[in-house]
Amino acid sequence: MIHGRLRPCSRAELERLNDASWRIAETVGMKVHSEVILGFCEEAGAIVDHAAQVARFPRALTEQLLPEPFARAVESIGVDGGGVNYIESVDEPEAADAGDDFPGVAVPAQFGVGFGEVTFFLHDWETNTRKEVDREGLAELVRLGDAIPEVTRIATPVTPTDVPAVTEALESVLVMMRNTSKGCGGGIRMPEQVDYFLEISRIYESFTGRANAFLPQSGCLTTPLTMGDRTAGIIDRLIHHGYRSFRFSSMPIAGGNAPVTVAGCSTMCVAELLLGWLVARCINPDAGGPASVISGSMDMRTGKACFGSPEAVLQDSISHQFFEQVYGVTLGVDGDASYIEANMPGIEAAYERMLKQQGLTVLTGRLALHLGSLDGAAIFSREQAMIDLEVSRALHTLYAGPDMSAELMAVDDIERIGHDPGAAYFGSQHTLDHFRDLWVPDILSRETFDVDRPGATGDEAILKRANRKWRAR
Repeated sequence: MIHGRLRPCSRAELERLNDASWRIAETVGMKVHSEVILGFCEEAGAIVDHAAQVARFPRALTEQLLPEPFARAVESIGVDGGGVNYIESVDEPEAADAGDDFPGVAVPAQFGVGFGEVTFFLHDWETNTRKEVDREGLAELVRLGDAIPEVTRIATPVTPTDVPAVTEALESVLVMMRNTSKGCGGGIRMPEQVDYFLEISRIYESFTGRANAFLPQSGCLTTPLTMGDRTAGIIDRLIHHGYRSFRFSSMPIAGGNAPVTVAGCSTMCVAELLLGWLVARCINPDAGGPASVISGSMDMRTGKACFGSPEAVLQDSISHQFFEQVYGVTLGVDGDASYIEANMPGIEAAYERMLKQQGLTVLTGRLALHLGSLDGAAIFSREQAMIDLEVSRALHTLYAGPDMSAELMAVDDIERIGHDPGAAYFGSQHTLDHFRDLWVPDILSRETFDVDRPGATGDEAILKRANRKWRAR
């Protein structure tokens, strides 16, 4: 484990965020497109305007429904004030007992990465086009993910278009179940699908023991502060079947449907998620905290929502830190860094994904790894997946940290070779024993510039190698 973490907010700033969120819950509230859910809110004590479909939460009710702020968190460590502070983490038990709540970046011992993100198009690098896929095309992509040993979980890489929209999610799950055992990412996207997914989940559980495999992990709120028709309709149907535990996610865009500043958009993130939690607790007082946030910022030149910007990374990280420290809840972020702006594979995509992966990792303490999605998770690229696989392995190596054992410190070799100008470590037994442990890329080039082959090390050459690599799987 790499020790220490960055934190975007001080204790005073977190308190300010909490106060602002409680104020918004009381004065603005949540618009909910469901009389059933509004009924639960009213019964719990919320002030409900049925004509406007809005539930507002007085401060006393918020205090009753939510855990006491900071009760499960310890005092912040570091300088209180603006800026991003570095939090040191130490190993001594007495220091840990003193309450260091920033243990560092946790890295799985075994390298594994996700594949796919329920995109809508496949990028065909050889023709430089994006295209739709049918069920057989989806099956081919799923089999590609299944053939990559490092892939541990597969979402629907591209949704098939040879079936009606209302059954597309159901067909995708069936294709996944037939072609991989690495998870069946996908699930309910429309209220009309609920009954069928419940039945599929029961059948799946009878074979695998995994309960509720295809039920939604969270409902998506619509910024600003709205539970829209689709999410509310799904929850209504699940309530009808006896389900009572729900979590909600948010996707505000700074300058679009949320304030343009990092502070303003972060306030929207936190308030929206906290309101979703309040609604969930009206239905079930024991409902867990919010599920996740993927925020963005608006590019005012193009009108495009940008999820890989430094502002987006900060907004996600502030939300993560807020719920971790204020309420003791782990909030999911775009931890796989699957949402970036680049719409073609190559250097732009690699730059954006690396920026987001690095930022989210050091700010949230969760290693962010992902393969293949582009253009705000609207396009999937096999070439980018191969590039991302290589970069993800490098990040795993980096954040796993060094093995500082006596054997690997090589003091005997250093003493033996000393100052001898005729000796070299290149051919030592220690090097022969351990050189295979080094990260060595297959796609990225480490060649020097060759005047006779000026294109051998450029972006085009990297993409050609990436194309050959996925075809060889």
